Amino acid sequence: MTAALTEDELLQKTFKLPYIAITYINDRGGSLTLEKYRVHMYIPRGALAKDSPQLVYIFVDPSAPPVDGVNPPYVALSPMIQCGPTGLKFLDSVVVSFPHHANNEWELSTRMCHSDETTPTIWQALDAEKDGTMVLSRDNKVVLLLKHFTRFVAGGVACEESAKPMKTGAFGSFYDPSDARYAVRIHVWNNDPVAEKV
Repeated sequence: MTAALTEDELLQKTFKLPYIAITYINDRGGSLTLEKYRVHMYIPRGALAKDSPQLVYIFVDPSAPPVDGVNPPYVALSPMIQCGPTGLKFLDSVVVSFPHHANNEWELSTRMCHSDETTPTIWQALDAEKDGTMVLSRDNKVVLLLKHFTRFVAGGVACEESAKPMKTGAFGSFYDPSDARYAVRIHVWNNDPVAEKV
């Protein structure tokens, strides 16, 4: 479909849904945003080689359960953010920011995962030399400077004063006075836009 488009036409095309944004970016840089999930990606000028435009995307799974594979003592404190294509490397750092739901008492870090759907999910700490680094964690937002794309999540180790805002809801069917029983379901979920939709 894109084979018939010129480079300028490719660079002007962006596909967007609330949970995914896809575009072509060249050596002049560009940006993508998922407004609903407050996820932003900025690729600076010179971060990509002077080749053909590169397809890039950001994705937040709107039906994702809690992040699989984040094992104690770490707790996932954000939705999983996928930047792609996985493995794409940059000549200059790319900025990615996304929200987390932890107070200031957590030992917050960013974890990444290179595994695909056919292998076990293994989250590991960012290596500043080859992966990038978390440069800011303030006002419930994480800002990363990345050297390549993969999947990312903000995780933390709880301290004595740690807290994590959650939401609770009680759900039941219409009350039938002729039935002596009434079932109520109690749900607890993360206080973030991804969990709100599940």
